Amino acid sequence: MAISYYKTHEKTITKILQDYRNRFDSESLSYQGTDAGLFQKIRSDVFKYELRYYQMEAIYILDYLLQRFPTMEKQPVYSKKLLEELMEKHGKEQPKQIPFLGFEMATGSGKTALMGACMYYLNEKFNIKNFLVITPSSLDIYQKTIRNFTISNRDSIWAKDTIAKFNLITGDDYNHLFFDGTKSFHVFVFNINKFGANAKNTSKAWESSHFKDEHGNTISVKD
Repeated sequence: MAISYYKTHEKTITKILQDYRNRFDSESLSYQGTDAGLFQKIRSDVFKYELRYYQMEAIYILDYLLQRFPTMEKQPVYSKKLLEELMEKHGKEQPKQIPFLGFEMATGSGKTALMGACMYYLNEKFNIKNFLVITPSSLDIYQKTIRNFTISNRDSIWAKDTIAKFNLITGDDYNHLFFDGTKSFHVFVFNINKFGANAKNTSKAWESSHFKDEHGNTISVKD
């Protein structure tokens, strides 16, 4: 049986997480323009329920990796080994796929909330604005995912007064004319049947959608 990436680098990952906990796991940390403030907002101000420790650890690891990939050659030996194996594994096993990072979590442990946390983190720290969530072909899962991402829905992952501001765009309304261009980011929730050989409509109707910017100007996606 193959040894998992986590098991291979368990000591290094444990060391990294301990460092993050020492620096950021404190309610007294300032919210003003720091990583500590961002992590505290993610933990307490974005979601209906405060994130669990292992969800925050996933965000810490994401932050660690994304900040070090651009300067991999300058990193300490233990950090370089952690990063190099990820790059090598992707190159050998998935040479034609888009690079990805996954979190292995049990059913009911809060995977959807972690997805939302990653979106908020990536938007706040790197200004990434578009996130695509692809659900399996099951309509039940697709509809549940939409409810999970709908603010104020009883099944929502978001707090009713969440500081996350985004457009939710689904496979049912992607061709509507207007979305709010003043929102910080956009979450697209689509069923897998919208893609590839299963796609029934390849005309890309969403390209004709329009957004309103903060000044009230109409912006076309095609522009």
